[in-house]
Amino acid sequence: MNTLYFWKSWHPQSRLFYFFLLGLLAAVLLWYGVGFFASPSPTLRWELVSDVDKVPVTVGAFKVGVFDFSYTADQYVVSETYRGSNIQINPWTIYALLGLTGVSLVVLLVIISTLKRFWYYFAMLLLTGILAGFKLEQLLLFGSGDKLGLVIALLLYLPATYYFHSIRPYLGLWPRLLTFAVLTLSFGLLVALFSEASHPALVLVSYGMVVPVVLSIFFIILVGHEIISFFLVLVTRGNTAYSKHSCLHFSVLSVIYLGNVLLLYLKNAGILRWDILYLNAFLLLPVAALLGIWGFRRREVQYEAIFRFDPLGAYFYMVLSIITLATCSYFFTTANDPMIEALEDVIIYSQIGYGLLFFLYIIANFVQPLMDNQRVYRIMYKPPTFPYGTAQIVGTVATVAFLLNAGMFPFSQGVAGYYNGIGDLYWYQGENFTAEQYYKLGDQYGYNNHRSNYALGTLARLQNDEGLASFYFKEALKKNPTPYAAVNLSNSLRKSQQFFDALFSLRRGMEQFGDSPYLKNNLAILYGRTAVTDSALTYLEAAMQSPATRQAAEANTLSVVARASNALQFSVDTLLRETVTEKNYIQNQINTLVLLNQHPQETAVGSSLDWKSPQDSVLNSFSFAYLYNYLFYKKAEADTTLLLQVDRLVERPENGNFYEPLSY
Repeated sequence: MNTLYFWKSWHPQSRLFYFFLLGLLAAVLLWYGVGFFASPSPTLRWELVSDVDKVPVTVGAFKVGVFDFSYTADQYVVSETYRGSNIQINPWTIYALLGLTGVSLVVLLVIISTLKRFWYYFAMLLLTGILAGFKLEQLLLFGSGDKLGLVIALLLYLPATYYFHSIRPYLGLWPRLLTFAVLTLSFGLLVALFSEASHPALVLVSYGMVVPVVLSIFFIILVGHEIISFFLVLVTRGNTAYSKHSCLHFSVLSVIYLGNVLLLYLKNAGILRWDILYLNAFLLLPVAALLGIWGFRRREVQYEAIFRFDPLGAYFYMVLSIITLATCSYFFTTANDPMIEALEDVIIYSQIGYGLLFFLYIIANFVQPLMDNQRVYRIMYKPPTFPYGTAQIVGTVATVAFLLNAGMFPFSQGVAGYYNGIGDLYWYQGENFTAEQYYKLGDQYGYNNHRSNYALGTLARLQNDEGLASFYFKEALKKNPTPYAAVNLSNSLRKSQQFFDALFSLRRGMEQFGDSPYLKNNLAILYGRTAVTDSALTYLEAAMQSPATRQAAEANTLSVVARASNALQFSVDTLLRETVTEKNYIQNQINTLVLLNQHPQETAVGSSLDWKSPQDSVLNSFSFAYLYNYLFYKKAEADTTLLLQVDRLVERPENGNFYEPLSY
């Protein structure tokens, strides 16, 4: 139990701060889980688009001799379709990553200030590189685009670390923590007050993304063998004189695990296309990170010349795990798929490279103790022959070999993700042209990546260039496709008068995302406009099974029936009773009025419909369509009060667009 709860022997202040870091790690794990399973939401969302169209309705008849004539008037029906939103930038994810990075930086500064002379200067060199990696010149502090921000940061941190390292080395944890926390907050306040960048936090996260990514890669490599190490602990921890087959059990577990990771690699490389359940790299990472909380303590013999585990090593490991999981969470919630793929490759390569070499390292050094069923986990980092450092070097070579074999594609993916992040910065600032250039760079480095092409498609859509938008949305579907891109492609093709291409693209989307009620709803609308009413109603019935699309599907059912009314035999009362649950939804009421005007003999439903003038007497497309259809429904029964209301509405300048149809 002492090895499990190793912090019990610490000083209370050290233990308290470690619990604080554990709490942060738990919060980040929650963000990680939500981001992983919800991605690409909330960056991409569904938006409801309502279209008001005209349908002819017979409103009267007359007789000339033996001939009967009828005349029609246009009335308005509402169809509701879905589209994928533009890129949504959530500022809270930016602040969360920036805050966690700041906390991690403070802890790293505390650790640096305690190091021995050589390691202190080496760490200060790394710190300078980290601060330079944030590209603080992009903040335009005091209007300067030079390295003024970097100089200020160095002037804040370097003297403080030297003070604690050389002048007051006996000071404890809390004075150091408070000093570096105050310095970091002071720098943040300086940025908030004197940065001429529009959104300094987003600038730091976007341009400085290299720093958390590099730290994340280091941590991913650090825990590359932790799962194999855990197998050794699991097999040998409870060994007694009566235990058997420890070597066999450890070998079988390790080979099965490494074999499954290898299958994942072969699948991602396009070599295997087996329809089996594969491991997921981003589920392996938090498992390895949690196991490493105890595993890093066992490795103390390897790094004790730099610092002790209790508590500095524990803090060091904890902040690296926090920044790594937070960085991955940020990419999940921003749907930056090329960066996600790059980190996924690093996880897989390191799990195979370092995991395999650690397995061979254990067999080479401890095969006899394993066969003797001894508790090898206690001495796993004290090898008699094959040094642990050599295993790490060979593991690095193996990992780099995987990277080279992939043609450095993961690196290109990382660059693409970096440019996507900068594109998001300019998109958020409303500088669409600059954002477009960075998204194009992202597409150039991460060929056919979803994020770059989706962003370019939405920018083209904003410029009403539906042809270009359909091109980019089609490109976005070639890799990591989403239903948002499939729906947007169909919508752009429809607006480009490529109606059947739009229909076929949605059908292809149904093959990929068959359970999406949003695609079913949109496909029903397209079928309804081609008079394939039975297919339209079938898909709408399926869309009504989902609470997310039920309301729109109900309105669309009434719209489709209204368009095909002459070809259908039905009772309006029965249709409304069996289909509509939201009686007060104005889109349902608009379409109901059209059906009642098509079938004036049915009046049971009409008693619940009544016109109420808008409080500000300004009409929108829905209130106008309702009033227009309602006037036809009332006909001669319209009372003087209603007609006076219409006259007042017509006279309002704000209702000028509706003057002619209301006057009619």
